[in-house]
Amino acid sequence: MPDWMNSAFEIFQLLINAGALIVGAFIWKLYIASLKSSIDSKSAAIENVEKSRDYWKEKALDLERRSPEFMEAVLADRIKTREEEVRRLSEDVDSNKEILRSLEEEKLVLKRDLDRTSGFRRMLQLNGELDSSDTRTSDPDESIEVSLLGLVAVDSGQLMVTDPCYVDTEWLDEQFVDIRKYVDPKTGDTWQFGVDFRTYQDVLPSLGRSVSDLLEAGLLIEAERQVPASFDYSYDGACQATLNEGHGELTFGKGHAGAAVAFETAFGDGMYPVYGERHDGRMTRVYVNVG
Repeated sequence: MPDWMNSAFEIFQLLINAGALIVGAFIWKLYIASLKSSIDSKSAAIENVEKSRDYWKEKALDLERRSPEFMEAVLADRIKTREEEVRRLSEDVDSNKEILRSLEEEKLVLKRDLDRTSGFRRMLQLNGELDSSDTRTSDPDESIEVSLLGLVAVDSGQLMVTDPCYVDTEWLDEQFVDIRKYVDPKTGDTWQFGVDFRTYQDVLPSLGRSVSDLLEAGLLIEAERQVPASFDYSYDGACQATLNEGHGELTFGKGHAGAAVAFETAFGDGMYPVYGERHDGRMTRVYVNVG
């Protein structure tokens, strides 16, 4: 082959190699641009989700802060409705005396409830959850004072309201029995926590897997708790009540209600503030901020 042809072939090969490099670099640039676009898109999506979360969180807090205003508006509207009914019925007093009396009593109750919302408002102000300059009340002549009474410690995720005089005479020494049963939906076989296994990492021999794995896979489901007809005045009774619906009334030994009321806290254990509301010097309401 002549030298000039060899030279031409080498030049041609160099041009092909250069073209391949240029095409490869172009494809690599497109790939990098695509990755960057994907990362930017995910970052934007995350930012939008965070903005949405913050927005709804702020909305929830705003609604919570405005709850006294909502209560006041509803009560004021009901009072206005009752006053209109009173005016309408007063035209025929003889035939509507009983209805008028009932409406007047209901209006007085609603006005008292409206006054009491100002106490709730002041408790929120003390806790820093409401503007301290907002001191609206429907009765300017009534003296309302809300103050921090103290803190109450919680170690069982629940609280109880009771008269201390019942503790020595009515309280039952019943420890809480945590009965948690789990069922195999296919066979109906049951296993009980504390009896058939001690921790959720224990392996059930008949199924060959840990309890936590079986629950996660849906191979075990928690059986419905057996709810007693009434809750005893005891630690077990309080636990059974709060595990059932989050709250419950405890009964005296003879079975009648009124021994105590137990309720769960929003975030479990901790120290929770207790506020007292006095109307003209008399303690009328107590708030426990368990959230």
